[in-house]
Order: sequence, then C-alpha cells, then structure tokens
Amino acid sequence: MPALKQQALDLLSEMPEEKMPYVIDILKKLKAQFVYNNDDNQRVTKQFNQEQALAAWKELQKFRGIIDDDIDVKAELKKARDSKYARDAMC
Repeated sequence: MPALKQQALDLLSEMPEEKMPYVIDILKKLKAQFVYNNDDNQRVTKQFNQEQALAAWKELQKFRGIIDDDIDVKAELKKARDSKYARDAMC
C-alpha cells in the first residue's frame, strides 16, 4: 500500500466513531471531483461547465421569482460593473 494511503488510514483509525460521518462526507465530495477514464482507470478532473452552471443558476432564480428566461447575463453584468465603477470614480 502506498505510504500516503497508509498515513490516511492511520489517521482514520485514530478518529472517534462519531466523527466518521463527517469524514465520509468529505471523502465523497473529494471523490466527486474526479471522473474516471474507463480505458486506463486514470483520474481526470471534472471540467467546469459554464452552460450547466448558468442553467442551474437560472433555475434557482426562477424559484425566487426574480428572473426571466430571456435575461441577457452579459448585459446585466456590464450594467452592474458600470454602475459600481461609476460610483467608485465619484469618490
């Protein structure tokens, strides 16, 4: 067994049982960050998908009732930046 895995197991063996759900949750989240390539079982870090993230954000905003389907995100961002930096320039 590689030394790092052995070190991790040693640390786990020292942890109290009531802390194990937290450790398991952390390990699951860490594992979810990787996709396994079935050909050679190599780990590949998941790529950030901006389209999926934007779709999820829009869905959440719909539940809050503050967004339309046809919002122009880039225009809204530009407007917010212009407003912020115009205000900062006046100080």
